[in-house]
Amino acid sequence: MVVVVPAANIRDYDGAKLVLNAIGDRFKRLKVIFADSACGKMGLPDGVKQCFGWILQTVLRPVGVKGFAVLPKRWIVERTFAWISKYRRHSKDD
Repeated sequence: MVVVVPAANIRDYDGAKLVLNAIGDRFKRLKVIFADSACGKMGLPDGVKQCFGWILQTVLRPVGVKGFAVLPKRWIVERTFAWISKYRRHSKDD
């Protein structure tokens, strides 16, 4: 996989472009990418479809829900980060 650590002043969709360009030719079987709603801006889904042929699908919050809401596909990412934080030997969270 690829890790890109941009400066704090880089917006999410610009950071997504950096990641997508880095993985462009490496993952031929990739079809769909699930992303935060911030990645649906500035024509990014159309650009991803044109450049790579992938579908960039944004995961949105349910309409009218206030407070915490479980988002489809998002729990997979959150769970993975929790595992990494808990079991990583050099975790800074201690």
